[in-house]
Amino acid sequence: MNRILRAPELASWEITNQCNLRCNYCSNDDNFYASSLSLSIEDCKKVIDILHKTEVFRINIEGGEPFLRNDLLEIIGYLNEKGYIPKITTNGTLITRELAKELANYKILTLQIS
Repeated sequence: MNRILRAPELASWEITNQCNLRCNYCSNDDNFYASSLSLSIEDCKKVIDILHKTEVFRINIEGGEPFLRNDLLEIIGYLNEKGYIPKITTNGTLITRELAKELANYKILTLQIS
């Protein structure tokens, strides 16, 4: 069977470029950490709508540190509404017991801690 993908299978989305750590091995430089180029929640939803319309199969949420975004749970919720079960890559330092309990309310494929 000859199957052709109509869209990328995976979108890795650097949802913010801000981070609370300065790891030597990270590919981001100091200027990258200092900037704040994060999209608004409305623009994030537009990006998700575009990815959904173009039939992207999976979405990975990365950063910087994704949990620096105050609206990350809203973004994950919107991804879930669109049928996505995202993978999230984090340094794990901002995940509290309370946040972990909140995250349990969402569909998340993997929470990868670097």
